[in-house]
Amino acid sequence: MTGSQGNNYGSSAREPKPLRIALVSTEAGWYGGERQAYLLAKILREKGHSCTGIVRKGGQLAQRLERAGVPIVTFKGRGRDPMSLMTIRRELKRLDPDIIQFNDGQAMNSGPLASLGLSAVKIAARRVDFPIRSVSRYRRGVDLVFCVSEAIREVCIESGIPGSMLRVVAEGVDPTRMESGDRSKGRASLYIGEDVPLLLSVARISLHKGHEFLVKAMKKVAARRPDAMLALAGEGDLFESVKEQVSDLGLTEQIRFLGYRSDVPDLMKAADLFILPSIMEGLGTSVIDAMFAGIPIVTTEAGGIPELVRQREGEEGPCAWIVPPADPDSLSDAILEAMENEEERDRRSARALERANREFTAEAMAERTLAAYREALADRG
Repeated sequence: MTGSQGNNYGSSAREPKPLRIALVSTEAGWYGGERQAYLLAKILREKGHSCTGIVRKGGQLAQRLERAGVPIVTFKGRGRDPMSLMTIRRELKRLDPDIIQFNDGQAMNSGPLASLGLSAVKIAARRVDFPIRSVSRYRRGVDLVFCVSEAIREVCIESGIPGSMLRVVAEGVDPTRMESGDRSKGRASLYIGEDVPLLLSVARISLHKGHEFLVKAMKKVAARRPDAMLALAGEGDLFESVKEQVSDLGLTEQIRFLGYRSDVPDLMKAADLFILPSIMEGLGTSVIDAMFAGIPIVTTEAGGIPELVRQREGEEGPCAWIVPPADPDSLSDAILEAMENEEERDRRSARALERANREFTAEAMAERTLAAYREALADRG
């Protein structure tokens, strides 16, 4: 870590000073990015730093931060109207943070304008791996972009953001969340017994998550294993169209739509196999959840997912079955292979749990973020 004389942001000669951080979020729902912001804010405060959420009024993040005792300031809507912009700017000036982090793409529409002229280091979080439409927003609006995977870093470079602005800061999850899961409760909630092979996918049902390819793959899986059931937990804009696809393929007995679920840890523990069929993915925190749950995983090479589960040099094997995106035949083959090879399931899930505990806890994510904050402040001098 770099540093400069005269400050103690990155100095090891004395105790680093606590930081003042503002997290700006415009999202109303509860997705991976909001969960990361929530965990980060909680841990930063536990470590003695000042962290305030500047968040959308009535949004899930606002509600959860407030319940956790994290200070919040709210604004209406997506923060783009004049009154909301004034609110965000007034609170940023009052807080005088060292770091301002814009947690989502919409925050990049209002945050840089609201923070114009402030001395804080401004950071954008980038969690999705599709090309950036407006590169100028990043080049002019922030000092750094935090990418949750090397794959996203490469997308940012290809889009035109200089490599000097990019830092890879991988996400993490709370491991105790999955430890709390109860297999019996999960299966009881689905009205199935222990004899039913349960496949589970937890993801927003949208285009980049690849549910249509998983449904196609299930046609072959069901032909060989008609006893298996696939549970899809999540909502999204393609919910109804995927349901129609399931009906058209005659798979309504094999595939169940669960919608939004608050008992994901129970479902994870109840499952015999976790599947994430993404065709685009920043990193995949639901995969990390499955790693902590200790269940075998079938997923794709999309985005940053291989950085979680691929075999690394010196290791005996991968942490999951990994197939090309948008390839239902390869996906069905991997699902069937995993279902029929108990010893290999155990080996891969054990490797996954070990790696998750070593690299992908929320605590590790917060430490990576703090190190990047201090490096940015030290570089500024």
